[in-house]
Amino acid sequence: MPASHWKLAGYYSGLKSMPVHSGDLSDPSRWENPPVPRDWCDTIREILPAFDPDLTPTRGVGIIPEVFRKQGGVLRSNHPQVSFTARGKYAEYITRDHSLEYAFGEKSPLAKIYELDGYVLLTGVGYINNTSIHLAEYRADYPSKKEEVYGAPLMVSGKRKWVDIKDIKTITDDFEKLGSDFIKNKESGISTYHIGQAKSQLLRQKDLVDFAVDWMERNRK
Repeated sequence: MPASHWKLAGYYSGLKSMPVHSGDLSDPSRWENPPVPRDWCDTIREILPAFDPDLTPTRGVGIIPEVFRKQGGVLRSNHPQVSFTARGKYAEYITRDHSLEYAFGEKSPLAKIYELDGYVLLTGVGYINNTSIHLAEYRADYPSKKEEVYGAPLMVSGKRKWVDIKDIKTITDDFEKLGSDFIKNKESGISTYHIGQAKSQLLRQKDLVDFAVDWMERNRK
């Protein structure tokens, strides 16, 4: 897999953190590309394996996060769909107590990276892949924000169980426009360069999240 598929979620004093999402551990009634027949959904919910931080593979984030999560000293947060890995200083702090509900919100690795004044490195990807923008969705107040109930298979008291999870509906349709406006912002402080053949951007997460909160409140109707 080329470097263009690499996303690094945060960097702080030797800390490296990557999103290692596993969105296939989700309610099959929401699956698309392709959807599954409705009469299959109950069976799929019954047989999907429970989330295991060590065994559950990533989906849709590229080979580098998948390889990174299996390296020595790498820790993984305990969320069945949107977990994060971390290695180095503050890795345990970043990954522990990842809230099952409102998974990109104030009890998430993203919020802890914000607290630590971390950085985002985008390598060969655009702002639609910039996971940190989701933190702004939780903090912004906009009329179209709504809450939904999702689900995932988890181990509960030693037994596999399908668990309903409350969260807000995240939207990525406007992330590229938001990112374009952020790049034009004189205070964005973005460093651009190439890693191999991949055009890369290094930016302060706080600058992005604070900008995105204001942008969403002005533009999401």
